[in-house]
Amino acid sequence: MLRRLLQGTTRATLGSYVLIAVAGLLFLVQFLVLGWWFAAIAVIPLVGAGIINTRKIHVAARAGAPSNLAFRSAPQAGASRPAGGAVARSHATSAGRLAAAMEEDPERSARLFEMTGGMGSKSAAQSGQTVLGVARDSLAVALKSSDLTFVPLNPSIASTQIQELEPRCIVIDLGAFAVGPWGGTLDAGGTPLMRELLQALDVAKREDVDVVVVSSDETNDHVGSESLRQRASRVIHDATDESALAASVQAVANAN
Repeated sequence: MLRRLLQGTTRATLGSYVLIAVAGLLFLVQFLVLGWWFAAIAVIPLVGAGIINTRKIHVAARAGAPSNLAFRSAPQAGASRPAGGAVARSHATSAGRLAAAMEEDPERSARLFEMTGGMGSKSAAQSGQTVLGVARDSLAVALKSSDLTFVPLNPSIASTQIQELEPRCIVIDLGAFAVGPWGGTLDAGGTPLMRELLQALDVAKREDVDVVVVSSDETNDHVGSESLRQRASRVIHDATDESALAASVQAVANAN
């Protein structure tokens, strides 16, 4: 048994054995001198248990796995994790669950539209000729002055708005993406918003709804501008005269 205990033992582990044995011997002598016989007897199994647990820690450390002790040592920075295969499988499972939870829910837009009344757009679209879109405040005012009911497209429900509100046309003002709920859509960091907007315009195409894109020199260099222009039924390049823009949009709306 002693040979098995010392097999593969490092100097540090052997030193631990010696310290435990010496400490146990000192307690044993002290208890015998004081006449504490039961305490002296109890020292013997305690010393044995200490040596056995030290052996377990040594074996577990050499195998790269945690010991069966009730406590666990904190992992060292840069150290490899034990039981690599099991840990890798656990991480893969967690990543799969996270990816599944983040998958796009095709019914999310419809549910959110129903729960919020289209974020107010459902009631707003009940009067006049409805024009959906993303537009600067000045253009939105000009559209309303042309007897059109302008209803903003909202992120998360844009596709459902087009299906449910049956707009005469859609206006995409490229100058309106600097601020607001669609702010940053044309930039490289606005990929999720751009993806949703393009999906909404694809829905408009299937629904035979014309898309009017209002462009300008200031927006030509943005990453997503060309993608939006490619989906337009009509592109208006002069974005300076809101009244003229509103008249052009009204002509498209009346044609539908």
